[in-house]
Amino acid sequence: MTAWSPAGAQACSHLWRFRELFSNADGTIQFIEMQECCGGVAEVQIAGFDINSEVTGMEFIFPDDLTPPTDDKYLLFGTVGFAALPGAPTPDYIIPDGFFDPNGDTLRYAFYKNATLPFLPGTVPTNGIDSVTFEFGTLVTTVGVNSPTNFAGETGAVALVCVDGDNDGYGSPGSAECPSGSATDCDDNNSNINPGATGICGDNADNDCNGLADCDDPACVDAGCIPAASGWGLLILGIGLLATGTVVFSRTRRASTP
Repeated sequence: MTAWSPAGAQACSHLWRFRELFSNADGTIQFIEMQECCGGVAEVQIAGFDINSEVTGMEFIFPDDLTPPTDDKYLLFGTVGFAALPGAPTPDYIIPDGFFDPNGDTLRYAFYKNATLPFLPGTVPTNGIDSVTFEFGTLVTTVGVNSPTNFAGETGAVALVCVDGDNDGYGSPGSAECPSGSATDCDDNNSNINPGATGICGDNADNDCNGLADCDDPACVDAGCIPAASGWGLLILGIGLLATGTVVFSRTRRASTP
């Protein structure tokens, strides 16, 4: 990343703050999210600075400066295991497993006092779904479904446990912990609808969670359903049948009852 300073703005790096933490119980899957706190467009000079854990002793040193603008932007640090999960945005930086101790730790950024983040045991959820978010200045915490965001603004959510409401083996969101794989169940209240199901014609449902329903789903072709998108195909088929003298439509007249 290249350092740059807009006219009238001084490039620095003291406005980055720890924002969101996520970890599983053993620390092998973690992410740390930082955010520029105060609207600074040129918080770019981070090369050589570090973030570190007081408990584990681990340290990450920034290899390069950032590219502006930086106002309200995020920095995302994640383990390799986190980066491989469905729904994870690409981390800006990879950190080793167990970078911080989820049972209580203090994280520090560079030498800035305001960027120190102490947290007590029980602060960081380890249920595989929730993360903890820290409010700037007050360190008031909010626990909720994780929402990691990287510098490019890509955001997402990961799940380390299978949340399977209809017990069909697929979760919502998708998780590698689910028996049938990590694909997301598009209707977790109906066990007949999931990524492993077969498309059914005529029921007005996306049975196999591929985003297509009924005749728009290519799976319906084998059931005698020509996809709706094939309007030209229907026209050509009709012309061909008429040209060969094939009866396309027939009607049986009932005999009238005296």
